[in-house]
Amino acid sequence: MRRLLAVILLACPLSVLAAVTPSSVRQSVERSGAPATLQSMGLNRDLDTVLEGIAKGNNAWISLYPSLVPNTNSDLGEEFIDAMGFALVTAPAKALSTLDVVDKRIAAKDEAMYRFGTPMVCTMGMVYSYDQPSSLRYYKAVTASLAAQGKHGAECLKIINESMHEIEADDQQGKMTWGTRHW
Repeated sequence: MRRLLAVILLACPLSVLAAVTPSSVRQSVERSGAPATLQSMGLNRDLDTVLEGIAKGNNAWISLYPSLVPNTNSDLGEEFIDAMGFALVTAPAKALSTLDVVDKRIAAKDEAMYRFGTPMVCTMGMVYSYDQPSSLRYYKAVTASLAAQGKHGAECLKIINESMHEIEADDQQGKMTWGTRHW
């Protein structure tokens, strides 16, 4: 019996045996790379912990965003973008400084980062997942949060306002399809 337990413990990834933390994820990315880390977390259902941590404004989780998002598939990429969008409400200063890091990588022609910078996170893309009342609540909260950041939030605020005007125009023309999730 002890032998069987030893074999199981050696065969299982550490994340199966311990709670996932920002530190353990950072170490896994450094050791195995982001794709392997994300795959392991997806298999162990730890990815929700990461996304929730980002969305709820945990600085340690938010700081992992630039190292986790390159080369993600489009569905997972959208989940990270939505989580960062919510971080603009819950931890705007940290979210904006993290987006600055991503935007610098984009400026340096890091093609893997193009879909994860300020222009994408600040587009109100979450409206396609969330219902209209939730989207309007989010818009009200994020615009207040970004306005409170002054100059640092100005670019994102401008993008969100432009995006919302397009959404409102589409809605008035009957072209808008709202999502079903609630916030």
